[in-house]
This record gives sequence, C-alpha cells and structure tokens, in this order.
Amino acid sequence: MLGCDVTCIPEPTLHQFDTGGAPLEIDFINKLGEGVHSYVWKARINGNIYALKLFTDEQDRGHPSFREMFGSDDARWPYIHAFPNEYRAFARLKEFGQEHLAVACYGWIELDQSHYDFMDRHISKQAWFRGRKRYAIVKELLDFDYPRCCHEDIRRVFVSPKMVKETFQGLRTMHRLGIFVGDIKEDNISGGKYVDFSRSWTAPHPYTADPGKFSSEGPPFRDADNLEVMVHGEDGWNELFPAEKILDRLLPSLEHLGKLRSNKGLSEGEILEKCFDSWPGHPENFTYDRAKKLFRWGKFPGRKAKHLKTTKHLERWNCEPCEKRREMQRARRQLSRSPKSSCSTES
Repeated sequence: MLGCDVTCIPEPTLHQFDTGGAPLEIDFINKLGEGVHSYVWKARINGNIYALKLFTDEQDRGHPSFREMFGSDDARWPYIHAFPNEYRAFARLKEFGQEHLAVACYGWIELDQSHYDFMDRHISKQAWFRGRKRYAIVKELLDFDYPRCCHEDIRRVFVSPKMVKETFQGLRTMHRLGIFVGDIKEDNISGGKYVDFSRSWTAPHPYTADPGKFSSEGPPFRDADNLEVMVHGEDGWNELFPAEKILDRLLPSLEHLGKLRSNKGLSEGEILEKCFDSWPGHPENFTYDRAKKLFRWGKFPGRKAKHLKTTKHLERWNCEPCEKRREMQRARRQLSRSPKSSCSTES
C-alpha cells in the first residue's frame, strides 16, 4: 500500500481547487468515460458544473532500469501514477502561460469518506485503496456528444484545417516545455486542445534525464507520429475530408527521405532515426532557462520573434532628455527642408 500524498510530487506545483472558503460539496451527475487509470464524471461542485477525473490505483510499470533506480513503489509513484502525471503537466502549462493548449484545469481536490462510499457503490471497490488519501482533478466540461464514427471523431479533434496547424504547433510547444503526452489519440484531443495527460511525462523526470533511453521509438517521436497519423494516415483527416486536404507535416515523409541521394542504401530504421533527429522537442533539451527565454520574453517556437516594448523601455522613451533630443531633431529636419533663398528676401 502506497503512503504517498500530494506533498510527494516534485515541482512544478499545481494549485488546489478554490472553494472560496466554503465546504467542498460534490454531486456526481453521470459518468462520462473510464479507462485503466481513471474515471471521469460530470459533477456539480459547490454549485458549478465540471468534469471531475477520479484516479484509480493502476500504475504504469515503468522501465526495469527505472524500477531499479527508485526501488520502492512510494519513490516511483510521483512519476508513473496517472494523478501526478496530470498534476505536473497542467502545472507546467500554467507555469509558462500556455494553458490554452489544453482543456481548462481548475486544480486538484482531496476526496473524503463520503466520496469513497460513492465510488465503492458506483464504480468498483477494487479500484481504490482505502488506506491512503485520494485525489481528483477538476477540469472544464467539454461537449462530447458526437456520433461515434471516424468522420465525427476527426472533425471533433481538429475542427478545421487551420486548427490542425495550431494543434501541430501546440505539440511542439509542449515538447519544448518538457511535456510528453504519451497517449495521443482521438479521444484525448478536442477542438485542438489536449484533454488527457494520464500517461504524460514532465521534465525533470527520470526518463527524460537520460538521453540514451531515447530513439526513434521514444516519446517525442511517438507523440508526433501519432498526431500525424490522425491527419495523413488511414481514416485520417485527408482521407475523410479530401476537399480540405492538409499538406502540413510534423515529421519529414519517410517516402521523401528514402528518395534523397544522401539516404541511398539506408535501412528504414536509420531513416526513422533521421526523422527523430529532426524533431525539435528532445527531452534532454528542456531547461528552465531555455523555456523562460521562449515563453516569457515574447519568443514562441515556430513564430517570428516580435519586439515587445517593456514598461522600462516605455519609461525611457518618454523621459525628458529624450523628448528634448527629439525636438532638436525635428527642428533640424524642418530647417533642412526650408528654401535656401529665405535669407535673400531679408535683404
């Protein structure tokens, strides 16, 4: 039985759900979905409607070397359990002002005995350990009432060709922030926004600390490849909506790379490695200093850097000496434009 709680989760730190000082009241309305790691319910919390994600005790086993590195379940829990995975991913997005890339997250809550009783009655007694604290994450409730067919699934994910580009850019941004989604599929994206981070890794993380663990099968490449398949693959956007065909790609085309003279004689695996090397979001590249330059100083990946006038710059621009200098410059320009014969009129 695990003894970890929210204080065991390393930074970044997600805020707790704000009840405004009132007691936490949860009314479970109906179940929206379920998976190995969680159950999602439509719930009324202190009078407002949200999507409430409840986490089971199922965990990813993790790489054998990772288990050896940490040993106990308590030590591994912050990195392989679905709740800390989502907690850290949403916290990183908020930390750098990129919350728009995902569904709105309103924080985490700690469940009490009454909630345990409800989960025992309506979900499964096998899913929960009663001997430790249980947590849930409060999210924005999205409209998922779509017919379950390929056309509607893909249309819900991307909505429009323009949004495909924005979704591609969103993945690049998250990788540069050290977030690797790990489970990109139609059910986990809606309207270009990512809604599920149960299998995500957020740097610093034991997996991202060792670049040697990564190859063309690594999480950054897998994220990009899975997203591309939803556009260019079988039953993807281009096949289902040929009139709105998308030409943008996240990764170089293997067919195109195979035709290049420099790749003649290379195996498909070696070409895949080249694709992986071309992807900018490698896990070992994340540092706070680099992320601050990209996301706090007006420079965003994939966009042209724009000069942003800071308050300090504006104060310097409006200072008195600068204003006098500009007046002198204007006077000199005016004098240079005046007719040269002006002095002859005086005589």
